[in-house]
Amino acid sequence: MEDSDPEQGIPGSEELETVGCAVRVHHAQGESGKVQFIAQGLQRFRITQWLRRRPPYLVEVEYPDEPEEAADELKAYTLAIISSIKELLRTNRFTARK
Repeated sequence: MEDSDPEQGIPGSEELETVGCAVRVHHAQGESGKVQFIAQGLQRFRITQWLRRRPPYLVEVEYPDEPEEAADELKAYTLAIISSIKELLRTNRFTARK
């Protein structure tokens, strides 16, 4: 039996994807029941086995090998993302300097 709770926003295990990305959360800000944050992707994972299908969920995962990217291309993407994040932080009402 699934223990999903749509009113609380908790999906059932059958609604969750089997591939995801572990993240580090930065600059979490909450207001009026909403949360904004920046998530830094750390590593992709794939669920291999469910150990507990009720919240709090517990799974075994594997970490697939990531394809190698050209260093120059990766650096260009990194710089573009950093620039975009800085612009978002300047315009975001939660982080804008007063």
